[in-house]
Amino acid sequence: MEDMSYAEMAAVMQMDDTRRFGTMLLDEFEWRDSNGGAASAWDVRAWYGDDYNRVRFKSEGQRAGGATRDARAELLWDRVVARWWSAQLGVRQDFGEGPARTWLALGLEGLAPYWLDTEATLYVGDQGRTAARLRAEYDLLVTQRLIVQPHAELNLYGQADPRRQIGPGLSGLDLSLRLRYELRREELEAAAVFDPELLRGLLPRLGPFLQPFDQHLSRREQRDNARGYLEGLLSGVPRKNVESIAYHHDQERQALTVALDAAELQALDAWVAKQPDPKPRREDAALRLLRAALARDGFG
Repeated sequence: MEDMSYAEMAAVMQMDDTRRFGTMLLDEFEWRDSNGGAASAWDVRAWYGDDYNRVRFKSEGQRAGGATRDARAELLWDRVVARWWSAQLGVRQDFGEGPARTWLALGLEGLAPYWLDTEATLYVGDQGRTAARLRAEYDLLVTQRLIVQPHAELNLYGQADPRRQIGPGLSGLDLSLRLRYELRREELEAAAVFDPELLRGLLPRLGPFLQPFDQHLSRREQRDNARGYLEGLLSGVPRKNVESIAYHHDQERQALTVALDAAELQALDAWVAKQPDPKPRREDAALRLLRAALARDGFG
């Protein structure tokens, strides 16, 4: 791929990580029943930039009785610092009841273990004021469209601010459980469809890309199958799976499914032995178990 310019590679792969674009998300626009009566709440997020550097805007708050009670807005520079994580630096402005407060913000945002969307931000204000905010969310897929989202947010302050009705220490704890249903995922899927002709001639250039993976494949058969599988992914096969890719190469499908170690093969043989006669072949049993696992996880 050395003889390919960045512009050519970006055009072929449709993955230009220097291109700037933006998005806006109205994550919450809710009505709540609180001790002070009915209240509305919002949580708006927007960003603009490339894959590594972005300008982020966040705003959330509540209104009750026709007045803004507690709200904040943040303007941040976001820079990727590690896989799944970015550092943020900027300013936060509090408004609503009491005097407005301005803070310097420094935080981390990313994906923690167990797929937790996490934010941790430290704030420093005037007159020695300090604060911290921790926020975490998790998407629990009931189906591919129905999603349960637990949410937790913790707000801590280093000192009391009576004019804004804030005490020292733990000032706020928000726990919620949201249920959402995604109606129009097909539009996102359609946006990911492209002409396979764009990838014609690309496979021979991907040799250096495969080399680090080859080191973890001990048998030549596994290395050959990995290349065959990648070629199938880059082909025009309508429904890409191990079986259809094997047929695309005019091979027996078993050739692409033999990638189990000795312990896994022993467990597979034990499962086959428990099946009623006529017992399935090892290859058919592996394919049956794979299909069952995919169906269980919602990919069937």
